[in-house]
Amino acid sequence: MIDHLGFYIFVAIVNCMTPGAGVLYTLSNAFRYGKKSWYVSPFGIATGVFFMAFIAACGLGALIRANELIFSLMQILGCLVMIWLGYRNWVAPCVNFSDAVAVASRYSPKQNRSIFFSALLLQTTNPMLIVFVLSLLPQFVSPERSYEIQMGILIALLVFICWIVHLVYSYLAVSACRFLKGTRFSFWLNHISALLFWLMSVIVLINVYQHLVAKNIL
Repeated sequence: MIDHLGFYIFVAIVNCMTPGAGVLYTLSNAFRYGKKSWYVSPFGIATGVFFMAFIAACGLGALIRANELIFSLMQILGCLVMIWLGYRNWVAPCVNFSDAVAVASRYSPKQNRSIFFSALLLQTTNPMLIVFVLSLLPQFVSPERSYEIQMGILIALLVFICWIVHLVYSYLAVSACRFLKGTRFSFWLNHISALLFWLMSVIVLINVYQHLVAKNIL
């Protein structure tokens, strides 16, 4: 029904496995909150991918991409989310990951909701996700077949692959916790992940500024 479906799956897997803000957020939460919350961040990330892919499929993504100012504002909003996530990691208390009691004591349904919605917000404020979807999906859609069915299959596969990849990342991080004794690793995880979030934000903001200047918008 869909041409080159195997190649599409390969590209989607590579993209989902590529380290970025979503992967960083999944790993940091898995290390910090342990096995009782390991599935929450992947669920939020996958839900965000679904919403952005759906928007792109409906044509809104093309509209946002075509409007330079709207696209730049979305990029800035995404940077603000990453700056906030970086601050949360920076001030997060250090825990001993090898201590199952200490990790489990941080679990609460309220915390899971916070993890989910933060992951969802991170993805839905990522304009590059729309760009990726807009550049990828049309290559595998045939005009001779039903657009809705093809797009539905492609989006479902992308969301499923993203969910599985992040589940694997999260599970591996949780499994490694028992080998990490003391709070030193937690300290460095919190601060390095915060710095990476901030670094990504700075890089994107510089690119946005240079793009707006080049387009004579600023």
